[in-house]
Amino acid sequence: MKEQGTQVENLPKELFLGKLTLTTSRPMDFHQTHLLRGYISSIFPQYDLLHNHQGKESKLLYRYPLIQYKIIQGFPIILGIGQEAVQILDMLASTITKLIIHGKVISIEEKDLETATFPFGISSEERRYFFITPAILLNSGNYKNYKNSEPEEQNQILKKCLESNLISTSKGLDYTVPARIQARFSLDIEPVSLKGEDMLGFQGQFFVNFHIPDFLGIGKSSSRGYGTCLQI
Repeated sequence: MKEQGTQVENLPKELFLGKLTLTTSRPMDFHQTHLLRGYISSIFPQYDLLHNHQGKESKLLYRYPLIQYKIIQGFPIILGIGQEAVQILDMLASTITKLIIHGKVISIEEKDLETATFPFGISSEERRYFFITPAILLNSGNYKNYKNSEPEEQNQILKKCLESNLISTSKGLDYTVPARIQARFSLDIEPVSLKGEDMLGFQGQFFVNFHIPDFLGIGKSSSRGYGTCLQI
């Protein structure tokens, strides 16, 4: 009976996701992702899930973003996690007809909203993923340690940071990790600039005993499209 109970506890969480893909009159660039987020947030400020700010003072809400903006292969994509977020995506799909980026109008020609439930959480098997956009896995503290370390120690720092980011994401999604997360990777450094600050991003493949739904963001600024991963 104890073994059965342990197996139930180790089951991954079921996440209800929506993915709104926009076909626009011209392709967009990954570096415009924050502008996509800014425009959508500006026309629907009443939905704090769209921008993670609250009140007249626009106080930042420190939480894992349940709505994430991506630009993948030229297509704007908005990911919603959970029933409330998916309902907002449904509203967007029936409402928006254009984007305004740097004062220029980009027409929306098609909108495709897909919804499904996916597992998220510890896995009995190692799974292979790819960061299709740079993942910002280091914080300001371990960034300095990383820069001042030898390659072998850098790999250990990055390993711990990847595992820690998965734990942080789990907390943000109300999932308690029941077993040790073990990751290995083959990642390349991709310099990024975030709000005028130069940072290190990482792109490439990683392996981990964890279920991660496609297009979910891991690491810092996942709401702006960083750290988007796909299972391969």
